[in-house]
Amino acid sequence: MPDNQQSTIPEVLDPIKLGPLRFSRSMRWILVSPLIAVVALAMLMAATIWYLTASESNQQQQALIRDVNATQRQIGERLQRAQDEVSGFASQLPVKPAGRDLQRFAENFFVKHPEVVFIAWLDRGSTVRFVSTSQGLPTQGFDRLGSPLARPPSITAFEYAMSAKKPHYSSPIRTSNDIEVDLHVPIIRDGAADGVVVATYSLPAMLLTTIPSEIGSRVAFSLVGSEGERLGQTRTEDTASGGPAYEVPLEPMSKQIRLRGFIQRPVSTVYNDVITTLVVGLILFAVISQIVVWRNTRRRLGVEQELAEETAFRRAMENSMSTGMRVIDLEGRIKYVNPAFCRMVGFTAQELTGAGPPYPYWPGEAQDQLGRNLDRMMAGESPPSGLPINIMRKDGSRLTVRMYTSPLIDQNGQQTGWMTSVTDITEQTRIRQELAQSQERFITVLQALDTAVSVAAPTPTGELLFANQAYKKWFGNSITDGHRYLSAAARGPWADVREVYSEIVERWFEVRIRSIQWVDGRAVELMVATDITQERANQQAQREQHEKLQQTARLVTMGEMASSLAHELNQPLTAIANYTSGAASRIRLAESRGEEIPNEDLIDLLTKTARQAERAGHVIRRIRGFVKRSDPIRRLTDPRTILADSLGLAEIDAREQGIELIQKIPDGLPMLNVDPVLIEQVLVNLVKNGIDAMRGAQRRTLVIEVSLIADQMAFSVIDRGHGVPRAIRDRLFDSFYTTKNDGMGMGLNICRSIIESHQGRLWFEDNPDGGCTFRFTLPVQADLPPKNTTPESEAMKS
Repeated sequence: MPDNQQSTIPEVLDPIKLGPLRFSRSMRWILVSPLIAVVALAMLMAATIWYLTASESNQQQQALIRDVNATQRQIGERLQRAQDEVSGFASQLPVKPAGRDLQRFAENFFVKHPEVVFIAWLDRGSTVRFVSTSQGLPTQGFDRLGSPLARPPSITAFEYAMSAKKPHYSSPIRTSNDIEVDLHVPIIRDGAADGVVVATYSLPAMLLTTIPSEIGSRVAFSLVGSEGERLGQTRTEDTASGGPAYEVPLEPMSKQIRLRGFIQRPVSTVYNDVITTLVVGLILFAVISQIVVWRNTRRRLGVEQELAEETAFRRAMENSMSTGMRVIDLEGRIKYVNPAFCRMVGFTAQELTGAGPPYPYWPGEAQDQLGRNLDRMMAGESPPSGLPINIMRKDGSRLTVRMYTSPLIDQNGQQTGWMTSVTDITEQTRIRQELAQSQERFITVLQALDTAVSVAAPTPTGELLFANQAYKKWFGNSITDGHRYLSAAARGPWADVREVYSEIVERWFEVRIRSIQWVDGRAVELMVATDITQERANQQAQREQHEKLQQTARLVTMGEMASSLAHELNQPLTAIANYTSGAASRIRLAESRGEEIPNEDLIDLLTKTARQAERAGHVIRRIRGFVKRSDPIRRLTDPRTILADSLGLAEIDAREQGIELIQKIPDGLPMLNVDPVLIEQVLVNLVKNGIDAMRGAQRRTLVIEVSLIADQMAFSVIDRGHGVPRAIRDRLFDSFYTTKNDGMGMGLNICRSIIESHQGRLWFEDNPDGGCTFRFTLPVQADLPPKNTTPESEAMKS
């Protein structure tokens, strides 16, 4: 056989895959030629058997067709004779036949035709007038005389026979114990149908009584409906299964009923099957024998090839492994080491094979311990997780390895030694030690923090997983007093950091909470609580100092305006003194002359004196309200009132300097939610700075303007001074920086702090026509109605 035909051998002949074996051409021919001969013989026998079977089957089919056709003719002739008898009887019936005549005809008819089960007479309205049964069988549908016909398929046949005036068979009718067909023969009188005579056939009985015995012995018959349903049979079908079949319509009864014939399995076919089975068995035995021989030869060659490949594969696998392998016998002598083990210890295989304890790679200082470990291993007490030990390389360096030991069992189940796998864990050990040291340092840092750090499960019944020393100092090991209390108080929708006061330890904490993943993979809650009690105390002290500084700034402002205020107070006081002195002189003069002073003159003098006293009191109330120390209180305030009270203090100094104050205030301004005293302080300071900036200026007007910008109200103080030099712009709002010889440098800094505490902004900008504009904004209380006038503003106008 050519080489290229090796792949054409069927795969079934190669049940075991043994790799690509190589045979010589003569060996292949010796193995395949017997198989070819057996296959050729099998094909010849199969063709012979097929020819004989086909010929016999054709003969049986032809015989079956003849028998079925003959049976169909015989049944058709019998049905036609019965139909003719019933038609003849129907044509001779009188108008009112006697019951005994009908019964006599029925009895004779049952004897001739045993397949008929009953005879009935129906009038033209399908009413049952007479019925006679064969052997007393039940008459389903004809049960009661005088009642209408109750068999639906038979009703259809009745109607057709009456209309067509000729006999008609009904479709098959299934009763409780039979399958029947009704023959309706019309009774014709004077050319019209006057009723019918019904002869009911039992289909199973018809098969049993009408098929010739010689044909019935060879062929099994059955009647089938239009949908293939079985209506009657001579034998069970399994006795006739396997052979040919043939069917024809059962005329004249109905084309929907078909007569089907089956050829029973002949004895000769059984003998043929037995012979065929024996031949096939012998061929299969020959094929199997050839396959066994061929398979045995191939297996033997394949095993040799696989053994060589397996040996080479195992050798390559051992040489490429990074894990060291060592085999020792039952006495502890090394029998085998792989290259990885040799590279690990630095010794060659020749140096290690045959060596016993102490081994060359045992360090001198650890030989006793390693000897005890070897004894435990050979006693079968080595732990399943391996044993970490320190060994020595040939160059004297040390390394840490983990040894896993298991018994070495031969093919007979006997232990011949111990197999040891060795893994270098030097780097893993170093990393583990560094991680442990890092973990220790981290824990040390956490324990040394003044901040409480805790980890707990977020569930209500969760445990406290970690707490540092600061936490334990304040809360002990309680999760309720510490972690759970602070975390519940610190939760809020607007901030990640919350300040919480703990009544348990009477301290303030700044609490941060974050969800993290714990070492076991579950979600936990990390809380960091920083003690800010001292910081809050410092902030409170700082707020108090800031308020004192604001009070001092107001007093300083009053001190700077003292001369102007004194001049303003001197005028009403001088007028009061003059009025009282004049009144006294007038009274003394009148007494000396003995005259009476008119009441109108005294009232006029007292009225002028009271007016000047009220003027002086108004100035003193403004000063007192400005410098009075009180806690910052925000309330809804009309911006006109703030402006009127501020300018009431500043206009005294402005008049003294010859400066005109101009107000630009639109109508319909909304209310402001501010501390009016603080905002007055800002306005007084800015107006006073504007007055100071215009000393010696030609244009001596100071404009105070109020306007709305979106949801902000802007206050602008516009002077016509020399402006702010560029060199000091960045330092203008710094603390303790001033351009005045007698200033402290706190005014603008405090003003900006006040405005920013009201969520506003304070800035300055140059005017195109010279001078500077200081402007600050305050948020508007938008949901309040505007207010055009107040009592204070009315007083200012007056």
